[in-house]
Amino acid sequence: MTEVSIQLDTPIEEKALFDQNEFKEKFEKPIDQNTLILKNAKIPFTGPLSVLFPGGEKFADYSYVNGQQEGKQTIFYKNGNLHTQLSIHQGKYDDEYKMYYNDGKIKSLGVYKNGIQISLTSYTEKGTKSSEYVNNEKGVKQEERTYYNSGALLSHRIFSKEEIKVINYYENNVKKSEGTESKKGKLSFVLPKDGEWIYYHENGVVKEQGQWGIGGRHGKDNIKMGVWKVYNEEGTLIEEQKYNNLGARIK
Repeated sequence: MTEVSIQLDTPIEEKALFDQNEFKEKFEKPIDQNTLILKNAKIPFTGPLSVLFPGGEKFADYSYVNGQQEGKQTIFYKNGNLHTQLSIHQGKYDDEYKMYYNDGKIKSLGVYKNGIQISLTSYTEKGTKSSEYVNNEKGVKQEERTYYNSGALLSHRIFSKEEIKVINYYENNVKKSEGTESKKGKLSFVLPKDGEWIYYHENGVVKEQGQWGIGGRHGKDNIKMGVWKVYNEEGTLIEEQKYNNLGARIK
């Protein structure tokens, strides 16, 4: 096992490390495989690799076995605080992945299994959650939550093969709307609402409800369809709106 330390001449991003001259002076990196070779010994590198900022502060710690990155990887800010912590097994991310803000507060926390991301939770600089999601073992998203800056729940999505069940909330934790989005088609950068949707007043009473679908003049718009019922904050029905198959209001 060999221990190697490299001090950089100029600050860089972590992803550009292996293109630096200081690195190339000690290692060879064959084009056809991601294996580090000790230049003088001509053998795959096994051991810890430490990288320093130009001023001597710790930039990163890596660990290699037979030329492959293996075990803990830690990256630092210049002030000494942690930037990123992760584990690599057989060339793939594995176990927990942590990223921090410059002041030491957690920025995101993920879990990987055999290179596949199973979950990710992101935080604001104030320490409140901003979003979180969970994937299955194949990396397909199963559930997602987003949050207001205050930390209150903003939305909750549950994913199935063809649709997404959506619940949106006011900042006071009262439901704002609920329904489904279709994964069959995509309108601009958002998924279309599909089927019945219910919207609520901030006091929790139903505000309006009706059917969403795909239609319009060119058959590509997300439109209101059929009868929509509108209620006041006391729950009294005050209006019924009718829409044709083009999404136009029928008087």
